[in-house]
Amino acid sequence: MEIKERIKPFIFIEYENNYTLILTEGLYRYNIFKKRLRWGYKGNGFALRKLSEAFIEEKFPHLKGLIKYDEECDLYCAYSNDRETFLDFAYSFRDMCEDDEYIRELFKKIKLK
Repeated sequence: MEIKERIKPFIFIEYENNYTLILTEGLYRYNIFKKRLRWGYKGNGFALRKLSEAFIEEKFPHLKGLIKYDEECDLYCAYSNDRETFLDFAYSFRDMCEDDEYIRELFKKIKLK
């Protein structure tokens, strides 16, 4: 399966040994975020970064500091210069976002500022 299809609706970009994973704010996993609006989880770039950081802390602690972020309210953006490691993370993060039970548990462990 192609990278594009494997991580959809996220987008993977490769450019001169830099690898980026992006997702624009929208309806992806809206049913999960909608239930948490009162706590500040809007499904935006900031909320996805918090989920991403918690996911890395729990499942990929060796990646802490290797993945950087440049998110905005309407855009989740994570990047790295290690293609294979980053793709492993991207696949796993996307799969985690599809796992309702796991994502709910992860929400309990993080706080938005």
